[in-house]
Amino acid sequence: MVDTKTNRWYDHATDQSGDIIDLAALKMNPRLYTDPRDFILKYMNEYEQGKELSAMAHRPQEPEIISTDIRNVKLTDFMAALGQEQPVAADGNLRVYYAPYDSGHGPTMIVNTETNLWRDTKSGAYGGIYDLAYELTGSCNMSELNRYIATQMSGMEKSPKVEPAKLEREPDRTNRKMRL
Repeated sequence: MVDTKTNRWYDHATDQSGDIIDLAALKMNPRLYTDPRDFILKYMNEYEQGKELSAMAHRPQEPEIISTDIRNVKLTDFMAALGQEQPVAADGNLRVYYAPYDSGHGPTMIVNTETNLWRDTKSGAYGGIYDLAYELTGSCNMSELNRYIATQMSGMEKSPKVEPAKLEREPDRTNRKMRL
């Protein structure tokens, strides 16, 4: 029970009472926190961040049109968009990259260009482009993953493209008259 006038609490089951500092001292892990004020500050910050995220989720958003067909994006192109233009090694249809989500040493990510799937030999993670985007973002929300992939790929689409050479057209001969 909380008395809002005195800003104190009382637990009928344990017959304990106190203020917010006493409550924090009961709830906190003493191996992680030495001062109950630090514990209160951490949870109040998380509460405020949660409120902000909740407000953002309930705010109407402008629908976003993604022109990229994400299911058909080649993993090698996605890796290039992430900054790894060339693989570390290649063997047949296998390409070896540094895993973009792992700051560890050595190239551990293998992309199969035939199946468009990847596997990390160090962590055991594997899958398609959505699985890779999950490893990079930590989000399971498909719209967030779509937005992330499209954003990364849009950087590649904006690079200058070479226009094919235009063929010279023959002059229009539709106005020619026949001689008899």
